[in-house]
Amino acid sequence: MAKRETPKEPEVPENTEKETLEGEVEVQLAPVLKDLNRVQREQILTKVTAIVKTEAFSGPLPHPRHLEEYNLIVPNGADRIFKMTEKVIESNISVNERGQKYEQIYRMTGMILGFFSLMLLVVLAFLAGWYEMLPLAALLLGATVVGSIGMFIKGR
Repeated sequence: MAKRETPKEPEVPENTEKETLEGEVEVQLAPVLKDLNRVQREQILTKVTAIVKTEAFSGPLPHPRHLEEYNLIVPNGADRIFKMTEKVIESNISVNERGQKYEQIYRMTGMILGFFSLMLLVVLAFLAGWYEMLPLAALLLGATVVGSIGMFIKGR
């Protein structure tokens, strides 16, 4: 039986530190890069490191590293950005609260006006029937019933 060889760990070049990103990339790519000359290795490592360093950050605030840079450029730049963000968020909350309040008022007004319109049609239909204007009473009551049923079907 032939002995199985255990896979060898990639050799860590002496001139790189394993803690750095470049060093880690070089360690991981060592088996692939072993047959290349020094210039080709450096070019590949530079491009791969640049790709790995690309990062994305989204949100209402800049990346924390960028905040540090704002502080270097503008005194209290990060603090000013936080205050501006807080104002924008407070404004958005205020606009939403007002919108919800007015939407509720609009719905209640519509319900009240709809109820009174329904009652008016019923009363007019009753009065038309009382004065023996049966076609008018039927028309008013029919419009009331059809409108009410449509409203109940829609759920509003």
